[in-house]
This record gives sequence, C-alpha cells and structure tokens, in this order.
Amino acid sequence: MTNSILQKLQQETESSERKCKYATILVKLDPETQAFIAERIALPTKHPHKLSYATLSRVLKSEKYLVGSSTIGDHYTGICACKTSEAEATL
Repeated sequence: MTNSILQKLQQETESSERKCKYATILVKLDPETQAFIAERIALPTKHPHKLSYATLSRVLKSEKYLVGSSTIGDHYTGICACKTSEAEATL
C-alpha cells in the first residue's frame, strides 16, 4: 500500500463518524441539488413527483457516482453506516 492509501484507511477506521456510500456522495453535491433530492424523496409514495431510489441511483450513476438504489434506500430508512455510527455514539 502506498502511504497515501494507508493514511486514508487509518482516518476512515479511526473516525468516530462513519458515513455510508450515499452520504459521502450527497455531501459532494451542491446545496440546491441536495435540497431538491430531500424534497422529492420526502414526498408520499404515490405522489407523481416522488423521486424513487432507483431513479436517483440511475442519475447519480450517469454522473459517475456509483451507488445502488438499495444503498440509497438503506440511508433513508436508517439502516446504513451513518445511523449505526450515531447509535454507537450514544452508548
């Protein structure tokens, strides 16, 4: 391993704040895009403008952000690494 990779791995494993793959992508997006995603994801299931996890995944992949719809779904349902690290912090 190169020193750079080793340093990044050490930072990732020693950090008390873990993020899932989707969360690391989301913070790279501009605030307007983040707000749009949050608004459309929060719409009721049958709403015609609801943003599905599959659609969001497809669009992100087209922009070279490789994340699957199940990973996105895990994030929004609270079973991803983000929520796990929050729960561990309260122990």
